[in-house]
Amino acid sequence: MFHVKRILDLFYFYLRIDMLFMKHMVNKKRIKGNLGEDFATMFLVEHGFGILRRNYQKKCGEIDIIAEKSGIIHFVEVKSVSRETYNRCFIHLPEENVSNRKISKIEKTANLFLMEYKLEGANIEIDLITVEFWAGEKEPRLNYLPNINF
Repeated sequence: MFHVKRILDLFYFYLRIDMLFMKHMVNKKRIKGNLGEDFATMFLVEHGFGILRRNYQKKCGEIDIIAEKSGIIHFVEVKSVSRETYNRCFIHLPEENVSNRKISKIEKTANLFLMEYKLEGANIEIDLITVEFWAGEKEPRLNYLPNINF
């Protein structure tokens, strides 16, 4: 079991701070994104992945998590959403925020990573982890989608 209580305590601490400054909505999104990436990283480690890098940035894009398992390098995009209420009629899925353009940016950035670390020709996958924070739930819901290809 990963350190859910510590991360959730941090989440609620930052959320309380942010509520004091509601005009800074970008900070709230960044906090949620960082927590989502933390949960995704712990999920990967628990499932046997080795974490190579987090938030790898180049001019052409960013990769949230770069991990390795069984000789395959995984370039992982993380999408986090918070759910204050549950509406069965309309629910926006976090994976809907991953466009072909985003996949193309990840591919370009992944190629730069492979060149930088002299890993050209390595087996690679682009994966997606969605993280949903639901009101009233202690832990977020994670969904791992390996080798996405739109």
